[in-house]
Amino acid sequence: MPVAEQSSILEQVPIIDVAQLFHDISSRGASDAIDQIAQACKTWGFFQVVNHGISSAQIEAVWQQTHDLFALPLQEKLEIRRSKENPWGFYNNELTKNQRDKKEVFDFTREGIDPIYGQCNRWPRGRDEFKITMMAYLDACTALSLKLLEAFCLGLDLPADFMRRDFAGNHTGFIRLNYYPVRDPLADSGEEHQATADLGIHHHTDAGGLTVLLQDQVSGLQVYRDGFWYDIPTVEGAMVINTGDMMQV
Repeated sequence: MPVAEQSSILEQVPIIDVAQLFHDISSRGASDAIDQIAQACKTWGFFQVVNHGISSAQIEAVWQQTHDLFALPLQEKLEIRRSKENPWGFYNNELTKNQRDKKEVFDFTREGIDPIYGQCNRWPRGRDEFKITMMAYLDACTALSLKLLEAFCLGLDLPADFMRRDFAGNHTGFIRLNYYPVRDPLADSGEEHQATADLGIHHHTDAGGLTVLLQDQVSGLQVYRDGFWYDIPTVEGAMVINTGDMMQV
């Protein structure tokens, strides 16, 4: 499919200031943000948010720990490789739409035994700061997600807390760290795998309620709309929000 030429702001995924959602969700400023979010969900399914309550210092710490994790020797990462029984941890041989992605990932969820698989997180040994940083980031993304959920509800002319009971304290959300290397991570590995991966991750939709995505300076994310692929540029300090299949339903 062709990539769209984005010469107009109207041809770009919206960037929305959500600061007022955290201060007074009944204010005029919050109402404007909610209207923009509702329109973005109707037309794009994606938008970016700024002034979202996650500090630049926290984001920088997440990037540093993420870089350090994927820079570890492969054997050390394989010690925390996910399995059929436990989906949490490292993986480098994943399929999307039955095509192998060129990526490494690390998945984790809330501490304790998760409600679906009955399993616990796997953490890299001797890296306490990594765990501390990532659990704090999970809490921050959860708070942002619940606030956006209120905006979604209000945008649907529902009470702000209409869906909160289905998510707060009961959600199955998780964090995924992604690394997209230039070279196929399974090249010359001797591990059985599908043919050479040609994309970091293939086209897909997200199954959950919503996704909060942090992009680095090497942008590659695109969204499909009306027969064209549109680039989602990296905006300093912004988080990309993807409306999931569950929310669309």
